[in-house]
Amino acid sequence: MATPVGKLGLPPVLRTIADAAGVTAALKLAQARGGTRIYVPRRVAEGHWLAELIGVEAARQVAKMYAGENVLIPLGLTGTVQNARRVARQALDEGASVTQAARVSGLTERTIYNLRSREGGGRQDDQGDLFGE
Repeated sequence: MATPVGKLGLPPVLRTIADAAGVTAALKLAQARGGTRIYVPRRVAEGHWLAELIGVEAARQVAKMYAGENVLIPLGLTGTVQNARRVARQALDEGASVTQAARVSGLTERTIYNLRSREGGGRQDDQGDLFGE
């Protein structure tokens, strides 16, 4: 017997996606893009990243719900916060963008900005010094 979507404790957006496209599709989407915004096209073709990730039919169901919208995908089941922060810090140290660090760590972009500000002093290494020292 399948687990009812409401019993999983999914955030509303993921619950809507799970109702339309299935729980597996919602969790895959949260794992791959959780914490970031995605644009959902009005029509999903076979080569589109969303179709590749969750399947063409599931992607089309998501498109029916959110066609033409930018949707903030909530975080999925990502593990412990300390581990996620470590993964984010490593990604940033290797030159990843905030969005890329959010995707690989399962944290939100806002959390990555805060993490970078707290731990990194808020200044990127390639940014010049205002006083030229």
